[in-house]
Amino acid sequence: TLDGLAGQLPYSSLPICPVVDARKNEIYTALYRCNAQGLPEKTTGPMVIKPERLQEFITTPTLLVGDGLPLYGRMLKELLGESALLAPQEICFARAAAIGSLAWGLFRQGSFLNPATAVPIYVRASDAELQFGERKKIAS
Repeated sequence: TLDGLAGQLPYSSLPICPVVDARKNEIYTALYRCNAQGLPEKTTGPMVIKPERLQEFITTPTLLVGDGLPLYGRMLKELLGESALLAPQEICFARAAAIGSLAWGLFRQGSFLNPATAVPIYVRASDAELQFGERKKIAS
């Protein structure tokens, strides 16, 4: 999802920061820069953090995009000032076309993901995993 959101801003000369609502007053995020072919390349992350922590990573004008902007956009604008450039709402959700374009660009560079072995990257443990871990600690 983060890659797909960053892929909606190809050839950006500015850093790109997807902001996805992770619930629990947290966001999933990463930082990207576009390469010479216009494809976003991750420079930081992925990570799950409190939105306020973005000020640790963003110090220059950066494009923010994602479904977390309706919830956190105003606060991020106040925290980051002129460094926070909020993307229009119509591109704040990952689109299949952007993900397909990103995949095509990577394929043309000789990099591709085998769909038979592709697995998602989980940035945070699920609630069930966290509860299981707590129960395991208590039982020990």
